[in-house]
Amino acid sequence: MASIKDVARRSGVSISTVSYVFTGKRSVKLETRIRVFEAARELGYFPNVGAQMLRNGRTHIIALSSPIHSYTNFTNYAAFFFEMVRAAHRHHFHVLLFAGEDEDEQFVRFADSNLVDGVVLLDVAWNDERIQRAKLASVPYVSIGMPMDSENLIAVDVDFEEVGRVAIDRLAESGHKEILFVGSDQSVDSKSKDVTESNYLHRITASIQAQARRRGITVHSVLTKGDDYSSVRCLLADTFDQHDEITGMITQTSIEFVNNAIGVLQLIGRPIPERTSIVSLASYGKTEMLPVQIDEMPLLPAAVCSKAMQLLIGALDGEAPRAGHIELLHPTYIDRGSIRRV
Repeated sequence: MASIKDVARRSGVSISTVSYVFTGKRSVKLETRIRVFEAARELGYFPNVGAQMLRNGRTHIIALSSPIHSYTNFTNYAAFFFEMVRAAHRHHFHVLLFAGEDEDEQFVRFADSNLVDGVVLLDVAWNDERIQRAKLASVPYVSIGMPMDSENLIAVDVDFEEVGRVAIDRLAESGHKEILFVGSDQSVDSKSKDVTESNYLHRITASIQAQARRRGITVHSVLTKGDDYSSVRCLLADTFDQHDEITGMITQTSIEFVNNAIGVLQLIGRPIPERTSIVSLASYGKTEMLPVQIDEMPLLPAAVCSKAMQLLIGALDGEAPRAGHIELLHPTYIDRGSIRRV
């Protein structure tokens, strides 16, 4: 049976270099890695991963729990998933994805049996059942998103309270006194009227309402009933008919909704930005592709995922803040001129 010495001899490198190629502990030139992998394949050599785990005390694998729901937007989902994979690979970690809504048992088994070094949670709900597992976990948990109870894990996210405050302040400073807030229908459970889905929707909504009260602004809040043109037209036409004094608009919706809103507002005589000022929140930095340039405060998947991985590595090394720590990143405001003074 071939050994690591045979691979080193065949590829013309040292034993330690072969080890680095397979463990990822140090950076090795691409051509050297290819030569080592080719030699290993020719010799039928496969590293003993189990022995490495026992020797190093780490698997260099993280579990990424990101359940795909019926309402999941795959474009948005992919942004966070790929950024998390990139962040993990920068630290020489592999990612094991748990994406099924019914994979709880398997996910818990991996996390509790030390087959992974840590857990990262995506698409965190305000009341998220996965948070309870962190209480008894033997590996660190990092949540991308701030759930209601973050006592037993480390959480990182954009500061969505600041997002709401800044949006209101921008409109207030331009003289707007009455505005429309359009929220995603995923933010509220249709039966209980409680916030059950993504945690940031709850925080944005609460912040907008609180800051509007402080600034003396009247907010009319509605939920989307669909992103297609017909649904958007019905929603906006009815709302502006009932509240003729609205001059500003905040959206926490899909880019499809915003795109159709541009056409509807033009149709009903309230074009952007001449008669309606608008800012889009929790978007993905893509509103510059729309026919009218829209101010936005986007989600920051690259920055958030990079910070999550740093915190997880720190927890493994005993250097990061303890469970219960919340780290919020300052939001970015992209000004494209869609807010005008009234």
